[in-house]
Amino acid sequence: MKMPALLRRIALCVMLAWLSACSTTPPLPAREHDYGLPRWLHVVRQHPGQADQDSMLAVQREQGATRWSWFDPLGVPLARQLLDQGNWRSDGLAPPNSEARELFAALLFAWTPHDALDAAYGAGSWREEPMRDGWRRTLIRANAPYFAIRAIHAGPAGVLVIEDSHGTHWRVAPLDTRP
Repeated sequence: MKMPALLRRIALCVMLAWLSACSTTPPLPAREHDYGLPRWLHVVRQHPGQADQDSMLAVQREQGATRWSWFDPLGVPLARQLLDQGNWRSDGLAPPNSEARELFAALLFAWTPHDALDAAYGAGSWREEPMRDGWRRTLIRANAPYFAIRAIHAGPAGVLVIEDSHGTHWRVAPLDTRP
C-alpha cells in the first residue's frame, strides 16, 4: 500500500519538528555543583507586548536530585521538575513546561562557580564580562548566544536578569524567608 505524497510530506514535517524540539533542549552542566540550596526566589517574566508576570520558585535538593517548584502568585503550580543525574523529569501533575526548563537551565548556568564553568559547560562555550554593577555571563550554543545573564550587585544580593534567545527577560531575586 503506497502512502500518498501529501501524507508523506506531513509525516516528514512532523518528524523534523520533533527532532528540532529535541535539539533545542536547554544546556545543562556536565555535573552539578553545590548551588547553595535550598533557594526561594521571586521571578518576574517580561516579554515584549505582554504584561509582566510575577511568580515564586523554590529549588531544593531531595534524595540526590534537584527539585524545582514554580508557582504563580496564588500558589498554582506552573512547573514542577526534578533534575536527576542530568535528566529532567516531571514531578507531580503539572504539565511539561519547556519555558520553565529554559529558566531553570539559565539559573544553573548563573549559579555555577566561575572556576567550574569550563568543566561544566565546555571551554569556549561561555564568556563572562565584568560590569560596573556586577557581571554579564553568556552561554554560547551553535556560535550564537543561547542566554545571557547579568548579576546585579547594586541593591539586594543575588539579583539576576536573564535574557533568553526568544527575547524574554527574567528578573530573579531571593525571597526573604525570615519570620
